[in-house]
Amino acid sequence: MSLPNITITISIPSFTTLRWFCDNLLALIFIGNKVDSDLGITTEIKQINADKYPEVRGRVIDFNTAARFDRSVELVLSAEDINILYVEIYLEYLRRPIKNKILEGFKYFDIQNNEIIISEILPFLFFSSNNPLITKKAVKFEIKNGQILEYYRIIRTFHKNIENSEYQLHLRGFSSDIIYFILGSQTIDSRKPLQSMREQIRKEANPIIKKLKLIQVRDNTLILQS
Repeated sequence: MSLPNITITISIPSFTTLRWFCDNLLALIFIGNKVDSDLGITTEIKQINADKYPEVRGRVIDFNTAARFDRSVELVLSAEDINILYVEIYLEYLRRPIKNKILEGFKYFDIQNNEIIISEILPFLFFSSNNPLITKKAVKFEIKNGQILEYYRIIRTFHKNIENSEYQLHLRGFSSDIIYFILGSQTIDSRKPLQSMREQIRKEANPIIKKLKLIQVRDNTLILQS
């Protein structure tokens, strides 16, 4: 299973970009075949309890089944639950040789003040003592004509916090696809091209997406209602 694409939607200082790019290039040249399961993984990712995955995934499957039969049902997920659903992606990242981690990253989710916060993490692989580059954005959702519209606002770039930014509509190809990932299949063929995998997730989730009546964040939990 390959990691979903991480699209950088902010302006990055050229030096910051160059420093990270050169680091990853050095890693490819000198330690590309090495497998280091700790390399690039943050403390938050290491603390995710993978043992809870069957229970959380089971709740999603129950919700999907009920929604398919037009039953009114609610799925409530904490930030911990969302990260647990991503655990197979994190584990697959751990198993990769360094050459297959080059210029890629991963996401971590939090819910604060009733906003979903997505941290997009780009690790240093050669000078691994450097802190990873992290951007943060808040997202919210609207259901319109059976489609999910995703809005985002930037909270932090690689080098500074952004105060009082306004929500903007994400273009489809640049959205996080978090709702599609939660409801879609977890059995993704990592041999497929990235765009093909995104399309597979959407295809799996679309029948459920069309049954959704409400997406909201309340009491610092993500709530889906059919």
